[in-house]
Amino acid sequence: MSRLGRNYIEVGQLTESILPMHDVRLIAVNDGVDSEKGEDDFTPFRNIMNEWYAKDMSRKMRSTLKIKNSQGYAIRHPAYGYKYDEVDKKRWAVGEEAADVVRHIFNLRKQGESMNGIAKILKREKVYILSVYAKKGFKKPLRKPPLREYLWTHVMVRKILSNQSYVGDVVNFKTYSKSI
Repeated sequence: MSRLGRNYIEVGQLTESILPMHDVRLIAVNDGVDSEKGEDDFTPFRNIMNEWYAKDMSRKMRSTLKIKNSQGYAIRHPAYGYKYDEVDKKRWAVGEEAADVVRHIFNLRKQGESMNGIAKILKREKVYILSVYAKKGFKKPLRKPPLREYLWTHVMVRKILSNQSYVGDVVNFKTYSKSI
């Protein structure tokens, strides 16, 4: 029942009104619910407990992420040019292969190249785009790279040039989503 929904009112409407209206039988084996056997008086309470549990877990996750942030740990995956540190898996270390590309991009910009110009240079030099590097660097090696593995754009270049991580800052909580 906890997978059916997180809001006990919506789950109640679904199980008591919508499913019977469409002649749909609901069976929740772990919770001992079978709509064919009739109403279960405990189901609404179970749905409330499921909602409270989800809210509590969400609150605890946010608290844990805030603690990690206060300790200086990056919460997201490493940016292009970084990898997880071998000694302290919670911190990032420089990943030399991609870091050379990042340095190259910054040097080209320092020399006055436009973002489109940098993208064309990287394409001409056959430098893998970010997504190919991510697959290559963090997962198993690619058997066959995608067709556009060198198709850099000015948007990709701008993303790297504007990323605060490259000046040594740990950037967390750039976006926010309302907790359930």
